[in-house]
Amino acid sequence: MSDSKAKRPALVIIDWVDSGTNKRYWANRDDVAAHSPLECRTVGYLIKDCPTHKTVASSLIEATDEVGGCVTIPKVAIVRTRKLKEPPHD
Repeated sequence: MSDSKAKRPALVIIDWVDSGTNKRYWANRDDVAAHSPLECRTVGYLIKDCPTHKTVASSLIEATDEVGGCVTIPKVAIVRTRKLKEPPHD
């Protein structure tokens, strides 16, 4: 791993809201009016944190600097972000 790749990204947990949809095409208006946004939680390595969004990867291969299982969350949807303490490893 080169020096530019030496630092492991922060491990975070992000609580955020997402849009919800009706499971059927046609639905009663009262049923639809009862819908609310979905409460989501994502845990992973913080790959990008910029003014508009955060990108988190669920998997990280340090030897090749590759990531997988990535999700980009708009900051307007984020309720809370917390850093997690990663256990020591070799």
